Amino acid sequence: MRSTKSITRQLLLLVIILLPKLVSGQTTQLHQENFEVTSTWTLSGATLTTTNAYRGTYKAQIPVNGSSITSPVISTSGYNKIDVSFFVRGNNLNSADKITLQYRDNATAAWTDVRVVERGGTNVRDINDNTNYHALFGTIFSTSSTFSATSQFRFVTTTGSTSRQFFIDYVTITGTINNTIATGPGGITANLETWLRADQVNGSTVGTDGANVNIWTDRGKGNDAKVIDASNAALTVRPIYRNSATKNINFNPVVEFGNNPATSASNYTYLSNRAEMQSTSGFYSHDLFIVVINDNPAILDPNSPSVDLFCAQSSATNPYEKDGTGIGFGKYSIRFDNEVVSYCIGSTPEPTPTDVNERGYGLAQLNGTYTGVNIINSRHNSTATKQELYSNALSISNTEVGVPKWITLQNRRYWLGRSQVFDGSFGG
Repeated sequence: MRSTKSITRQLLLLVIILLPKLVSGQTTQLHQENFEVTSTWTLSGATLTTTNAYRGTYKAQIPVNGSSITSPVISTSGYNKIDVSFFVRGNNLNSADKITLQYRDNATAAWTDVRVVERGGTNVRDINDNTNYHALFGTIFSTSSTFSATSQFRFVTTTGSTSRQFFIDYVTITGTINNTIATGPGGITANLETWLRADQVNGSTVGTDGANVNIWTDRGKGNDAKVIDASNAALTVRPIYRNSATKNINFNPVVEFGNNPATSASNYTYLSNRAEMQSTSGFYSHDLFIVVINDNPAILDPNSPSVDLFCAQSSATNPYEKDGTGIGFGKYSIRFDNEVVSYCIGSTPEPTPTDVNERGYGLAQLNGTYTGVNIINSRHNSTATKQELYSNALSISNTEVGVPKWITLQNRRYWLGRSQVFDGSFGG
């Protein structure tokens, strides 16, 4: 979705999304399994082996012949959202081999799919090699699944051959409860969905200058932004909390991302050593604000590299597509030329169609420059049929493409500093 890159840096001050609910969340770890020697999971055709584990010594090795591993009973009762994070790798896989994360609320209920993971070949898919672990998630909500005290999860493969396997390791299951809060930004409490305050990344107090930010607690619904694996010592580059006279904006702390967009590239593992964060929910297209300042270079223009600022997964695309959903700077998408600030939805065909209506939806300011503090705001128009784009309360868009492709996005997965396919490019 993007063009070439060069160096730029920004400081991310805060993210505010105004939407149909006002709640604050609490997330609890319900279960964790690292498959060391013994396991609480039931293995059917699978084994615990010691070679090439992601964490520790052992991992689950699941042949591509309908084999499975099934969790013990886990209570999901009372939660609004359940996330399953897991690390998966292929071994001798063929193109189109699949492993599926499934869920059921009791022992006699039918299994339902949560996340299908497919091995790519000529066409890119979720995992595209047999050498690297990939950090992936599956998410279900109480609005579409039945949560109970007798819930179970399992990973099951398609039919194929015992000579081909998926490795699964370090599975973590968490539950999030939504709670109503009484205060919001600027006194606004109606329709607040996600609120990331840079001064209170832990959700309540001012932090310590220079500390790593592994979790950015959402003051709204509970859509916390997290680094992909805070316990992985090899991932040394993290967002950093800054609270000093040389870094603060209007005396307010900031969260600093130390990426170099010139070296950003496509990465499907989500384990590149870049400053980036992700959340499994919380992106809405209705009305969102981001306060940013670029500091190196001091000026953003059409020649600036593609910078992924606040990005999401569109409901109209697959999790392995070059999804350009969200807000970015510079050469953000192939659907434009000479863009400086953009809001996009979904992917666009390659090569780029001549007919602008066949491209992915996009709204942008072409040409011009940006410097200093900017409050970027993207929101639905008054009839909720397309998007509007503002900077410091001034309308800035001067081009729009793919209008028939515009859709409303609700409670989608989001990333800070990267996008669905491209790793950390937002710096500062």
